[in-house]
Amino acid sequence: MLFDVKASRQSNDLVSEDYYEDAVKYQEKIDASKNAMDGSSLIDAKFINERRSLEIFSNDSLMNTVGKIDFYKPDDSKKDFSLDFKINSGMRSIYTLKSIPSGEWKLNISWTIGQKEYYLEKRITVN
Repeated sequence: MLFDVKASRQSNDLVSEDYYEDAVKYQEKIDASKNAMDGSSLIDAKFINERRSLEIFSNDSLMNTVGKIDFYKPDDSKKDFSLDFKINSGMRSIYTLKSIPSGEWKLNISWTIGQKEYYLEKRITVN
């Protein structure tokens, strides 16, 4: 009997007060991920440990595309940061990240072409 009373008094923190808005944002992220997989608007990223640099590259139809990369460090959120990028005429851009700490990183890459949103997740390991 005590269990029933205690369980009924506990709050359910798994449900956000803004659950509808959160669900819409999550669906937009899923749609943007699907858009990124269509092949015609592909952007990708590769971290080069030897130079401690990030290379962003794309196909030729995305020249001058701008976007944003959010860097998330799963074991230390204080080290998270963002980087705006632009694909130049060589269909790639290279960003030196000399001060990036070693370890695992999650990259969330987003860009827009016209009215269409794109999103890609990558994981890198910095040595």
